[in-house]
Amino acid sequence: MLKKADFMAREKCVKLNQKTETYRGSPKQAQRRFERDAKRQAKKDWLPVSERYEKGGWGGFAYIAALVVTVVLCLLFLPAGIVVGVFWFLYLLIVEPKGTMFVSYERGASKPVKMKTCPDCAEDVQWAARLCRFCGHEFERVAEEGELPKKKLRRAKR
Repeated sequence: MLKKADFMAREKCVKLNQKTETYRGSPKQAQRRFERDAKRQAKKDWLPVSERYEKGGWGGFAYIAALVVTVVLCLLFLPAGIVVGVFWFLYLLIVEPKGTMFVSYERGASKPVKMKTCPDCAEDVQWAARLCRFCGHEFERVAEEGELPKKKLRRAKR
C-alpha cells in the first residue's frame, strides 16, 4: 500500500515532467499564440504532446440576464425596451465568445528511443543494447547511423 508521502512524491515527479498551457481566442488566434509559444517552450526542452480547442459559450446566465433586462426595460420604456432586448438576444445568438486551446507539454519528449527485437525471446530492447535484458542473448555490434563499417584486414597466404 502506498503511503501519502510516496503518492505525493510520485505526483510531484509527474508534474515536473508534464504541464498544460492555455491559449484564448478564436481558433486562428489561439493557434498563432500556441505556435509562437511552442518555439519558446522547445528551447527549454518542452514539446507539445496533445492539443484540443474548445469553443466558447455564453452559458445560461447570459440569456437569463438578457431576459430580465428586457423585461425591466419594457416596463420602464415600452418601445425602447423591446428593441434593446431583441438586439441583445440577436447578439447572443450570432456572436460566439472566444474559445480556449489546451496544450499538454512533456519535458524531454524530443528524444525517441530506437528499439530492436530480440531474436530469441521477441522482446523489444534498446537499439544500442549488446545484451538482451530478458533472456541474455548477445547481439552483434551494429554500426551506428553515419558510421562506416570497419573493414577486416585479410592476411596474405604464404
